[in-house]
Amino acid sequence: MPEFEHRAAAPRSVTVQIVTLSDTRTTATDTSGQAIHDALTAAGHRVTDSRILREDPATMPERMVSDAPPSR
Repeated sequence: MPEFEHRAAAPRSVTVQIVTLSDTRTTATDTSGQAIHDALTAAGHRVTDSRILREDPATMPERMVSDAPPSR
């Protein structure tokens, strides 16, 4: 599919959740998560949740699914 067809068929906005993986960040110090939130909302997208998960490779995949709020 050419790019122009893809863009024509794509939704104008999407609903997302932001996950920051960090052992050291807090809501107050997560500047990258806030920058992503600001860029997405400025572009007209909807952010339904933002969270910070501790970097633990053994449990991250299951926590990202099990801890996620229901899709809206």
